[in-house]
Amino acid sequence: MRFENADSNGLLNADLAPASHAQRNWRWYHYASLWVGMVMCIPVYTLAASLIEGGMSWGQAVVTAFLGNAIVLLPMLLIGHAGAKYGVPYAVLSRASFGTSGARLHAVLRAIVACGW
Repeated sequence: MRFENADSNGLLNADLAPASHAQRNWRWYHYASLWVGMVMCIPVYTLAASLIEGGMSWGQAVVTAFLGNAIVLLPMLLIGHAGAKYGVPYAVLSRASFGTSGARLHAVLRAIVACGW
């Protein structure tokens, strides 16, 4: 499928096209390593340090940080499941629920979070 002449309203281009089955080659360990990479970062270390400073033991701080990241993992997996199964990016999936205008709001909100991250 070629997208040289994407439509003029921006609803279709090569980045929004579904990935073919051959392009979807991630396995469970890819997702696991992505999650570990996302949770082993400075904000988690800062959280654990502030919990220890607040009176928790180091073990309680580690369990709390792990539990918080595990809670965040569930919505991440739910949001990413359809994209991984059908090869459709989240920007396209959000159009199904919120329409093309509402999906733009999600894109802006995700961009703001990414800038902060």
